[in-house]
Amino acid sequence: MNDEELLKELEKRFNNNKQSLLELEQLYSQLKVVNKKLEESEELKSHFISNIRNEIINPFASIMGLAKELSILNKADLEKVNSFGKMIYYEAFDLDFQLKNIFAAAAIEAGDLSPDITEIDIDKFFKNIIQFYHVKASDKKIVLDYDYEDLTDSKSNVFKTDAEKLRLIITNLLINAIDNSNESSGKVIIKVRLNHESLMFSVKDFGKGIKDEDLEIIFDRFKRLNTHIHTLNKGHGLGLSIAGSYAEILGGNIKVESQLNIGSSFNVFISEANDNKPRLGFVEDDAEFFTDNEEMIF
Repeated sequence: MNDEELLKELEKRFNNNKQSLLELEQLYSQLKVVNKKLEESEELKSHFISNIRNEIINPFASIMGLAKELSILNKADLEKVNSFGKMIYYEAFDLDFQLKNIFAAAAIEAGDLSPDITEIDIDKFFKNIIQFYHVKASDKKIVLDYDYEDLTDSKSNVFKTDAEKLRLIITNLLINAIDNSNESSGKVIIKVRLNHESLMFSVKDFGKGIKDEDLEIIFDRFKRLNTHIHTLNKGHGLGLSIAGSYAEILGGNIKVESQLNIGSSFNVFISEANDNKPRLGFVEDDAEFFTDNEEMIF
């Protein structure tokens, strides 16, 4: 090998080494980014678990304390007995809601998401859910304004989807609207439109609103927005992420329109399930029935 060939070979190896160093530097930079994200994820999940613990412990402590006071009350003091009984019920109801969100988040994380399709009387289904929250709304001097329209030819109000997943979507959005409404706002508007092969509904409040830059992260399970904007529940902030994930599972999506200090509207679209199985459930109010070839089972 002459001098010229040797110089070319050295130059070639130098360029190859230089390229390898550049690739290693890029790989190192990527690993630093991944490591930072993992650290942030662990921190967020740790904070998330801490909040969940509080959301479970606090209602349990309240229920136990109220139950103890109730047990030593004079039975003749019916007014206090009635008041304590109501407080226990509301704490238990809130705890049930928190646990459903936690279990839903765990199922989403595990990928255990197969829908359980039933036939739902949409009008009665919404009315029943809304009825549960009239007291919560009235405490803030808020009226729940419900507007339903069946745009199908049958006018039967029947829609096929997963009732429990739909219920949790509605509940989270409704609680969010009430919690983030100002007392002076007067109302929360729930509009429902049942169309051919689809269900569309919106939950509109006239409260705090959401910043434009925060609209991108409100469906993140492990992020909780500051108190000046929406948090779907007061502790772990799971509500919107679950509502968004469940809407996708049910063949739909959620779109948000919001202005600070004016209010927000969460608009939900759900596709009807294409389920031709002979056995379907039917949900009306809180009762759920199952049929097999048109015969009632329970």
